[in-house]
Amino acid sequence: MNGQGCAQEEIPRDVFARILLRGGDLSGLTPAEKVCYAAELSRRLSLDPFTQPFRLLKVERREILYCTKAGAEQLNRIHEISHEIREREERHDIYTIYSRALLPGGRFVDSSGSVAVGGLGGEPLANAMMTAETKSKRRTTLSLLGLGLLSEEEALTVPGAVIEPLPPGERDAKGTAPTPPSKRPFADEEFPMGPYRGITLDQLLTSKGENQITGAVAWLEHQGVHAGFTLRARSFLEGRIGPVATEEPPKGEKAL
Repeated sequence: MNGQGCAQEEIPRDVFARILLRGGDLSGLTPAEKVCYAAELSRRLSLDPFTQPFRLLKVERREILYCTKAGAEQLNRIHEISHEIREREERHDIYTIYSRALLPGGRFVDSSGSVAVGGLGGEPLANAMMTAETKSKRRTTLSLLGLGLLSEEEALTVPGAVIEPLPPGERDAKGTAPTPPSKRPFADEEFPMGPYRGITLDQLLTSKGENQITGAVAWLEHQGVHAGFTLRARSFLEGRIGPVATEEPPKGEKAL
């Protein structure tokens, strides 16, 4: 899933209404609307849409989004979520991990992840045990944030389900050309602090060039603040100029 070809203002309000009324079912949306909805959800959660944080799960006639490994790992980083293993249990050939996800403020949620291990041994058993731990941790992350989404490990175990990538976002079903650069995801995000405060990413890239904007984002990252903005800024830059390396700002530098 990518967010290109979908500007926030292009998402009709009735799209969200239809999704809510259908309990999260996206099957009634056009391919372009599915891309737009996933891109907007990524933006609201400060996730990088180019890493495909969501994919489609088809179950019978319903289509729902689930959170991928990339999405869960970004959520852990953004919210500084840590995990604790509370208990390990094997009963009736079912291996279960009980874990806890914690926020820096102390709020936590407990959950579990289980896998069948009957007849397994050696490496297959070890892999199954690791899957149980991963499933437990990701379930606690999504529960702690109140997202109501399936994790990737849960999606893979739904009977009869088919996993599909979201439709390409470069063109909609009618062949409409991609939206202009200024309307691409995160182009209108404004710098939250420093001498460029209030200037959008697109404006800064246009007026100052690649070196200045990448330096500004790197500076902000090293301040250890506004993690959500810096993730969105890197997503915007990678969509416009390609991969952006994380660079250490000059020693003693206090401003951009």
